[in-house]
Amino acid sequence: MQKELEALINISRKYGQGKNFTIAGGGNTSFKTEKELWVKASGYRLGDITRDGFVRMDRKLLNVISYKQYSEETFLREREVKEDLEMACLEKGKRPSVETSLHNAIEFAYVVHMHPFLINAVLCSNRAEKSVMELWGQDVLYIPYSDPGYVLFKKVEAEISGFKYQKGFSPKVILMQNHGVFVGANTIEEIEQLYGNMMTDILKFVPQEYQSLSFQEFSFDPSGNFHVPEEYLKLAGLTFQARNNALISQFAKNDSAFRSISIPFTPDVIVYCKSSYLFLEKRILHNPNEIVRSISEFHKRNGYYPKVLILEEMGLVSLAESEKSLQNILDVFEDQMKIAWFSRVFGGSHPMEAHQIEFIDSWEVENYRRTIST
Repeated sequence: MQKELEALINISRKYGQGKNFTIAGGGNTSFKTEKELWVKASGYRLGDITRDGFVRMDRKLLNVISYKQYSEETFLREREVKEDLEMACLEKGKRPSVETSLHNAIEFAYVVHMHPFLINAVLCSNRAEKSVMELWGQDVLYIPYSDPGYVLFKKVEAEISGFKYQKGFSPKVILMQNHGVFVGANTIEEIEQLYGNMMTDILKFVPQEYQSLSFQEFSFDPSGNFHVPEEYLKLAGLTFQARNNALISQFAKNDSAFRSISIPFTPDVIVYCKSSYLFLEKRILHNPNEIVRSISEFHKRNGYYPKVLILEEMGLVSLAESEKSLQNILDVFEDQMKIAWFSRVFGGSHPMEAHQIEFIDSWEVENYRRTIST
């Protein structure tokens, strides 16, 4: 068993350290035997995970969630499911990933769930399902968007059963609209091969002029472009970081460019960046009073300070309480930009709908993940 767990840790770190696959605390991995399942604990980062970052689960108790009747009221149901997930934990003190039941339902020893921006450029596009079929045919399972948690688990469980009945084998790749991809296999080597093949397949569809856009950061002096009185930030308990590069510049050109990324594409964007962002026109960027007024009005309107600001023709700024949060926000929102950029190849971007955003923003599970990740 030690050998298998070491393999799980190694594959988790490999994908967790690559921003092409996941960012911040996103993604999760697991290994299972007939009786037990080891799954990433909520809030842990895959890039530096150790054995302590996984929760050992009793699969017999996990299977109860599959057939048990829960409340029809959404948030009461999710609380009941969370309690049953905790009951299945053989190690206490850590919360298993909310997607644990999905890992349990996939019929392979190893499962690696990632949010690669190239794959999400397909899954967050207007032609998501059609593009999936063009890229990978009938050997993969495509799932239209569903709220995370129990509802998504039951939908995927049913779709896996139907897929297996029709084709005689279980899907190794499950692609979820506006979410990400689950890849299952009995060896780590096959998982790596499946991911590699998918990325290669997508790049074959992407014109060179899209691929040639540089993602190499170049720095600019935030104090020269973002004039906010230190006293105001201190009073609000906030600090900031700035970033600009060739990609970010595409979406900071003007208000119209900003609007193409102004609605979240995936749940992770909501968790780390919230669901509304602030665009500051170039004409006010050297006027501290105007910037303070814009931020204060945003706060009054939304009930929170903007975590993401786009400075016209100047770049991306994160606003938060801690250095760790600042970096997460920059990484996650730049990923949103990458998805928007590459989704143009697949019919343009398809953001989440208002009711989907509201569910994520108010869901206790994601609020917990937001708290533990900051």
